[in-house]
Amino acid sequence: MRMLKNALIAKGYEIDWVELPEGHSWGLWRATIDKMLIYFFPSTASEVEDEGTHLPESFYLRQNFPNPFNPTTNIKFRTTDLGFVSLKVYDILSNEITTLVNDVKPAGSYEVIFSASELTSGVYFYTLQAGQYIETRKMTLLR
Repeated sequence: MRMLKNALIAKGYEIDWVELPEGHSWGLWRATIDKMLIYFFPSTASEVEDEGTHLPESFYLRQNFPNPFNPTTNIKFRTTDLGFVSLKVYDILSNEITTLVNDVKPAGSYEVIFSASELTSGVYFYTLQAGQYIETRKMTLLR
């Protein structure tokens, strides 16, 4: 990286340079390299006219409904990007009970029906993981 810095300075480019001690993350290196690539290869993309297709603006995991429930409940969630999505149910001791979703999903809103017909009354948790997004909510099964 220092050789690249010196070459850029020699050619008269203005650059921001920060040296980090050992232990830096690859993510920071990648972000720095991405900035350099964007500088040297600016986007030539043209603006596209909106045709009415709107992608979701934010992730969410809704509270299940009904809650408390017996024996089924609905769980709604939304993703903003194509990616791997996992929706799992856990008991109060963090034991995994079941996996409701474990697949690559396009951006969009989803609804899953969870059936607890073989479970006992109690508090359960459901966790959505989609990329960097992780959220957990609590639900109650009453028999």
